[in-house]
Amino acid sequence: MTLLLAMVRPDYVVLLADRRITSGGELVSDAQTKLTILCCTDARVALAFTGLAKAGSFDVHSFIVDVISDAGATDGRFEAVVARLQEALRLELRRRSLDRHALTILMTGYFHGNASTRTICVELSNWDAGTESVIDFQLRCRHPAGTGRFVHLNGMTCAVSDAAIKELELMATRPIDRRHVVRKAVQILQRSAERREAARAIGHNCNTAIIEASVDTSITCTYHLRQAESEVHGPAVVIVGALTQSSVMMRGDQMLAGPEIRKREPCWCGSGLRFKGCHYRKFGSTYVNAQAFRKPLTWMCRFTVPDARPAGSFFCVAGGFA
Repeated sequence: MTLLLAMVRPDYVVLLADRRITSGGELVSDAQTKLTILCCTDARVALAFTGLAKAGSFDVHSFIVDVISDAGATDGRFEAVVARLQEALRLELRRRSLDRHALTILMTGYFHGNASTRTICVELSNWDAGTESVIDFQLRCRHPAGTGRFVHLNGMTCAVSDAAIKELELMATRPIDRRHVVRKAVQILQRSAERREAARAIGHNCNTAIIEASVDTSITCTYHLRQAESEVHGPAVVIVGALTQSSVMMRGDQMLAGPEIRKREPCWCGSGLRFKGCHYRKFGSTYVNAQAFRKPLTWMCRFTVPDARPAGSFFCVAGGFA
């Protein structure tokens, strides 16, 4: 099980997913990649899953990446890719006798069509929350009527307090910087992981993705760590007809190590700007104390991939905000 949290706004969406896998109440891994970026010919979305993650040789994340990559090579439209994924999941889980296991994939982002942009927030799920039973995979739209600003949760939602949900819903209605939204969402997830209702099924490590409504913008994904690690695996990237990168790997030795930089000092990147007006403004304070380096990491590995359109994607590793 995991916790998925999506905040949808007309100008940007945020999707957050923790990385924990449990089996029978026991921890299996805190480093499972569950987030994928999908750039279709008519949409840009982030998708993450909760429920079944691994069963023997079957890895849900790898399966999703393979299916949507193959589907996009045939028909790059978002609806066509999702339809192929829906059918593939039905057949594969039935073939492996896993069709009684719950699995929900949450997808959020934007359609880009004929001079118009509209939000996407849909679930592909075989779980019926009303009857608490497993059914055939269905595609469900999660667009409540109103302003187009809302928060949607999946997975271990019982661990998220009503006060935290109200706080997120309030942030969705206000003109708040994306960084602060992500920071608050990560804090809420990590606090939820400590609650008794979480039953140790929510991990502190998580991935976040920010997708802007404008197509000519970067998709920013950050791996938030509770403790520094020497190697991390970021989200998968599928750009239909162009690139597939499964779980981008970033090692600690690729990060930049150095002494702490004060806000008014020159930024470490060499831009000539002060730190507070350069990488601090872009990403926030990102020092990670790692014993292997014997000094803080001032920032981070960055992985850039091309897009068929002018938009690009980069993936960053940062320290947790707890």
